[in-house]
Amino acid sequence: MRLLSSSGATPRVILRLHGAATIYTRAMPELGPKIAFMAVREGAPVYDAREKRVGVVEEVLADHQAGIFEGLLIHTLPLPGRHLVADVDQISALHDDGVVLSVEGRILRPAKDRARQRSEGAEGMLERPLQAKLRHLWDRIARPRSR
Repeated sequence: MRLLSSSGATPRVILRLHGAATIYTRAMPELGPKIAFMAVREGAPVYDAREKRVGVVEEVLADHQAGIFEGLLIHTLPLPGRHLVADVDQISALHDDGVVLSVEGRILRPAKDRARQRSEGAEGMLERPLQAKLRHLWDRIARPRSR
């Protein structure tokens, strides 16, 4: 078994059984059914157009009273990370267990520091509780202090 990867490409696993080679492409996990923007959870993973994990949802940018979706605030991984904004036209799909962008992660624009504590964390798809706590602490340390 070999793992092949080139810069930015999805890794491929080649298995050789009795001389025959089979190629399996490692894709992002199943994200479940599509959902409305109001149901997107903080800590849900965000993948770019190349199926590369960009980070996690920090905040849904919307006017909830008017029902207008403007985009997402994304916290990049690994820690300490930074905040990026994905505008509504840069989002391909919102799923129960994650978000898929229509652009590459490097195209997203940086955002001002808007730290918020994560209340949910579960094994697997959502951000782990320890990761959320560490990111929250980093956001508090890195936040500019007003005097």
